[in-house]
Amino acid sequence: MTQLSHTVAQTLLQAGAVVLRPDAPFTFASGMRSPIYCDNRVLLGNLQARRVVVQAFAQHIGQAEVLAGPATGAIPWVAWVSELCGLPMAYVRSEAKAHGRGQQIEGADLAGRRLLLLEDTVSTGASVLKAAEAVRSASARL
Repeated sequence: MTQLSHTVAQTLLQAGAVVLRPDAPFTFASGMRSPIYCDNRVLLGNLQARRVVVQAFAQHIGQAEVLAGPATGAIPWVAWVSELCGLPMAYVRSEAKAHGRGQQIEGADLAGRRLLLLEDTVSTGASVLKAAEAVRSASARL
């Protein structure tokens, strides 16, 4: 485990984001069950912990020209990291809206840009894979 990984793990534990419930496992949106849950929404109200995680994300943006993430959980993280790094952002809905402009992707224009997808939590990876498919359809480079 790297020092950065250790710091993030310690921050999540201290903030109370990691919850253990072996006798009553959590059910994820995927249907998967787990005795461990990482509730990153706890960090929304914990400025110090949030800054640690945002800094950790920022260290992994590489050559990205734009940041994006799946709605809704990743939106604040993408916003904070994009602000810190001075990069435009977008978010990706699971499907296009049935009203308004009918868009699936909101925010920065992705066409031809090198994009990094951020996700706040992953169990099966289905939502981020679906988001990757959508941004590829918008001509982003992953």
